Amino acid sequence: MILCSGRDRCSTFLMGLVLLFTTMACGSNDADEPIDTNGSDEDESTDTATDTEDTDEDDTDSAYDAYELCPYDTHHGTFKIMLQSAQGDVDPFTGVEGYVADIIKPTTIPIVLQTQGGCQLLQAPVYECDPPCSPLQTCGPDNECFDAPTNQDVGTITIEGCKNTVTMTPNISNFYTNLDPLPEIGCERGADIYFKATGGEFEPFALRGRGIDYLGVSQEAVTAEQGEPMEVTWPPLSDDLPTRMRMEVKLNNHGPGIKTWIACDIEDTGSVTISKDLVNGLFDAGVSGYPSIVFWRQTADATTLSLGCVQFLVMTREGREVTIPGVISCSTDEDCPDGQICLPHMICGEE
Repeated sequence: MILCSGRDRCSTFLMGLVLLFTTMACGSNDADEPIDTNGSDEDESTDTATDTEDTDEDDTDSAYDAYELCPYDTHHGTFKIMLQSAQGDVDPFTGVEGYVADIIKPTTIPIVLQTQGGCQLLQAPVYECDPPCSPLQTCGPDNECFDAPTNQDVGTITIEGCKNTVTMTPNISNFYTNLDPLPEIGCERGADIYFKATGGEFEPFALRGRGIDYLGVSQEAVTAEQGEPMEVTWPPLSDDLPTRMRMEVKLNNHGPGIKTWIACDIEDTGSVTISKDLVNGLFDAGVSGYPSIVFWRQTADATTLSLGCVQFLVMTREGREVTIPGVISCSTDEDCPDGQICLPHMICGEE
């Protein structure tokens, strides 16, 4: 358990940690994944992203205005430029990182429980292998052990169009990150960004993006209430950049149960209403302390290599608390009203 004093202070501290570590984590994460809006109820989703041809490296005459993501079941890698706003004690920065893996980890392909509009109720698959898999394996479908993903060498990567040219080679784990820091705002808004990889063990490939600036969400918190739709707003896009808004709502960050969340991939118009059916499904999966919503504004480009799909994102992200009527988040008993204690799942309640 993370200990801090004061509910507001603890919430800010926790949110800052969540945003920092999920942003810079190696490998696949929910933010990198496409959203299935076709309404599939099957255990494996049917994704809206389509196969894309390699971007022509010499096609620099027009600004990039498309939006392409890798489908869950062919997503082998992501490279991203992240403009991270200040969160708690974390200063704002622009970071660059990425990876390409040889196989897809089964637990990164979520189960689609419901789809309404551009939002989905997703659940992480749970596999239980007996005996347990070795450290170099992962448990997957039919509760069988499979080889764990291994990052691959895709050669030298060059990114042009930002304030500084970024050149990256893989580290010992074949993970890519920029060793030379970019300015706080590393890429001008609207800048044409060109990503090129020499290929290494695979064929060369090129992708494109556009520079964006801070999102600036004005809401201090977003309210979620069982039986009611959820209204979410953000500053709408003010020009014709090819961005979309992605968000994740999680109500059970610190409790038991199967990981379940709402994920949206929607037009960057400034508002969305998440249906009460999706909200109810999220409540049914459990509630614990410090529920959260994370916003991503991003451009996206993808290409299919011989091993699978790789995508390039230029994004900015911000996180906010989700308030639930009658629920008080806590880290110690001092955060709770008289007569209540801080329960193990970080909400106040009676002993």
